[in-house]
Amino acid sequence: MPKIYNYFIMGIITHNSRETFSVSFFARKTQRSSVATVYVRITINRASKDLSTHQKIPLDKWDAKRYCYKGNSETARVINHHLDIIKSRLFQIQTDLIAQGKPVTLSAVVDEYLGLGKRRHTVIGTIDFHNKQKIPTVSKATLERYRTTKMHVQNFMRLHYGKEDMYLYDLNMEFIRSFEGYFRSVRGCNHNSTMKYIKNFRTIILMAVENEWLRKDPFSAYKVTLQKVEITPLTLEELERIEKKEFANDRLSRVRDVFVFCCYTGYSYSDVAKLAPENVLPDEQGNLWIRSSRIKTKIQEDVPLLPQAKQLIDKYKSDPECLYRNRLLPVLSNQKYNAYLKEIAVLCSISINLTTHCARHTFATNALSHGMPVESLAKMLGHSNIKTTQIYAKITDHKLNQDMENLEKAIYKM
Repeated sequence: MPKIYNYFIMGIITHNSRETFSVSFFARKTQRSSVATVYVRITINRASKDLSTHQKIPLDKWDAKRYCYKGNSETARVINHHLDIIKSRLFQIQTDLIAQGKPVTLSAVVDEYLGLGKRRHTVIGTIDFHNKQKIPTVSKATLERYRTTKMHVQNFMRLHYGKEDMYLYDLNMEFIRSFEGYFRSVRGCNHNSTMKYIKNFRTIILMAVENEWLRKDPFSAYKVTLQKVEITPLTLEELERIEKKEFANDRLSRVRDVFVFCCYTGYSYSDVAKLAPENVLPDEQGNLWIRSSRIKTKIQEDVPLLPQAKQLIDKYKSDPECLYRNRLLPVLSNQKYNAYLKEIAVLCSISINLTTHCARHTFATNALSHGMPVESLAKMLGHSNIKTTQIYAKITDHKLNQDMENLEKAIYKM
């Protein structure tokens, strides 16, 4: 059973001696999670309804005395402001119903709040609602994925149904299977890319189910499955080839520099994109470190700077773009970044697929190959579970076996 942590009654309004109206907020979490969802409770004459605000917070950030997000951080201000907006919206609905001479019932207030009293919800309308709700709480990269989801859904409906939008209740398994086929045939996506797009869309539709805009989850019989992909790290020779390559334009040089930086620090795309000068700090011996928390897990990621990484930071200290955006490096959008990496791979005669995942794997496998303990690497990579880090150890063992096989073949030919 989910645990409920204290709630805050934001106010009680009565418009006659018999009727009461209250709005409250509380944090609810599942037993095995440290993250809680904030819910709003609407109570009218002892009847109540709980609705998700879609605001997820670390449980230790929920203020048990003031019943809000702790502190005065930007995140705290945004989420607490969002709760104030919800409270004001609900009280305005009550005021409007009274002014219209309508009974203030729980179903009337909930329907008006969710929009059920005005219109039937559409697919695109639901995506827009979801994305607007997510603006204060997710990274720019995540928000961009949801916006891309909207674009694909619109394109699919135009192509498959000849429509700009559809009602939510028209969603069914035929729609989902056809949407999957659209990614495979029209977009030319591989299995995992297709599943990730479907997963993003499913997240949005589950919000509609939670809000009771849909009575049944159309994805209930659909399984999102990912195929295991083995990412090949760069050899030191290949990395050096990329580092020394002279490119004809500045665009490729900048993308290369960010990629190489990730190869020497182990940073993911989303994490390197947010690094600012204040993340570079000296230790007691004067050695420079990058100290930041991972966007994905919120876990602290502390990485000592190797000379190659420090040189790249120094290179962009006076760069106008970096100064304007207060960033260490000139990181492009993820889509453009990966497209340019493919171009770099061709120009450098690299056969493997260059991505930030490849750079992260390159850092990890090189670190382990040169004797770094798995525990130290886990801390640098910001892993919450050392089993995740041990995947790289398996890759290193596999590489050693390949090296031994190559050595055996060479000796046999002698």
